[in-house]
Amino acid sequence: MENYFYAKGIVDDAVKVNTASMFLIDIALLWWRGRTTDKR
Repeated sequence: MENYFYAKGIVDDAVKVNTASMFLIDIALLWWRGRTTDKR
């Protein structure tokens, strides 16, 4: 993530936290979707 922040020029910690949390939420949703479609 630090490389992403550096490449985008993000230096504000609040923006870093928001970006990282959105990334983790997206990963969790993809995992959940894959898990629920496997059961069908």
